Amino acid sequence: MQVQLNQFEIELIKKFSEAKLSGVGGYRNEMRITDDSDALLNGECGELAFCKLFNCYPDLSLDPQSSDLGTDLGDVVLFGRTIDVKTTRYETGRLIVRNGKKVNGDYFALMTGHYSSGYTFKGMIRQDLVIVDCRLKNFHGNTSYVVEQNELRIFDEIKNR
Repeated sequence: MQVQLNQFEIELIKKFSEAKLSGVGGYRNEMRITDDSDALLNGECGELAFCKLFNCYPDLSLDPQSSDLGTDLGDVVLFGRTIDVKTTRYETGRLIVRNGKKVNGDYFALMTGHYSSGYTFKGMIRQDLVIVDCRLKNFHGNTSYVVEQNELRIFDEIKNR
């Protein structure tokens, strides 16, 4: 399932990402540590691409959100379930979740691609199946939960859209 963002959608998300990086609304973003604004933009565009694909709206709030405090429930609500959308620019990339992430939503979804060339929806997995010790791996110097693409599922209600 592929989707391409148009130039207006990309510009909208660029402005949104810039506001996040500048700390508007007290937003605290871990991406500031790496100063990789392209990765942040790609992640935000991946979320919008997911929403465009499934005809729903992303959370464009600039209010501070934290899974630790229970205020970050995910990026989108679809079929009454909260979904945290993860994005990688690598077509064969894995779904990566930082160690310490609290499970506050229902599913993780993986989008691969880049805002300049489009995205592919790879599937979803329940969050409680991700945040388990057997998935912890050293990933680029950080301990993270790692899910391979072949473990992701495309559920019937999504297939039939």
